[in-house]
Amino acid sequence: MQDFCSFKLRTDSGWSVELLQDPKLKLVEAKDVRWLSHDKATTTLRKCLPSIYTSLEREAEERNDARAAGLSVFTQDYRFVLAIHMMCDVLPHLTALSCAMQKRDAVYVTIKPLVNGTISIIQGMKSQSADNYKEAPARVTQLIDDGFRIKSPSEEQLTAFHEKIYLPFLDNLLQNLEDRFPDLPLLEKFGAFAVGSSEDDNHQDIQELARHFGVDVEQCRSNWHQVRASLEGTDQSADQTMTWITGNLSTSHPALYRIAAVGLLLPTSTADCERGFSCLKRVKTENRNRLSVKVLNSLLAVSLQGPPLESFNFEKAVKAWKDNKPRRQAHF
Repeated sequence: MQDFCSFKLRTDSGWSVELLQDPKLKLVEAKDVRWLSHDKATTTLRKCLPSIYTSLEREAEERNDARAAGLSVFTQDYRFVLAIHMMCDVLPHLTALSCAMQKRDAVYVTIKPLVNGTISIIQGMKSQSADNYKEAPARVTQLIDDGFRIKSPSEEQLTAFHEKIYLPFLDNLLQNLEDRFPDLPLLEKFGAFAVGSSEDDNHQDIQELARHFGVDVEQCRSNWHQVRASLEGTDQSADQTMTWITGNLSTSHPALYRIAAVGLLLPTSTADCERGFSCLKRVKTENRNRLSVKVLNSLLAVSLQGPPLESFNFEKAVKAWKDNKPRRQAHF
């Protein structure tokens, strides 16, 4: 997919999709860490395969472009068509999970159902193929009828693709999801800090968290009983409750404070990570590619955690910079 995008950017062909009356869609560039971009890119590619084949062949013939010729040969293969349709079934579910995790207000109690739901859907694809992959053999036949250089696969070849590529791909994907979220039951228990949930479940989950993190169970239970009574009727989320505990009860409720502090450190959302990537791209441009790690870390810390620009004392900063060591002065 990235070869397609880099070739599109290198050439100036425009990848016209009007040649064969395909949908007027832009070929989206797939990024390494962006599920959404991969989803959009594979969907657009699947919908516009005939026009893309035609564009590649034209580039190869008219401009003698070896890369276009290579891409044309590689993509005009039944296995490529099957793989694209397979990815169009899988990526939307991974994209939905990724988008849910990117929200800053992602809560503990929703993560487990979302992950388990995604795993259940992908497991279902093993026993019953989803729509796009199911239609892939007919799409191959249609492309052959349209005159493209794709060899018609036999039933044995289709079966081999299903057993050696499709099923192992789904198995590896499921394993990666399970490895990525090994502590879902424990993470879900931090939802007990939400004041609106059942009181019995709250106490039980708080005690289990105390046992897991080596905190005095009875003291923690007593602390939580007092906190819950204080916050009754406020309808606070788990994050809000833990923030209130860590900000006000570090001395008076040390056992509960330790658990709340751990809960706030656990990354239930990728929003801060995504924000960091965006900041890095904004700070480390092509013209600043020689920034040292120390300076880059400092710039990122200021950009992400520093005060707003309106409250920055520029005069004080310039004076500190000037007094740090002798500076050459310009005289006008």
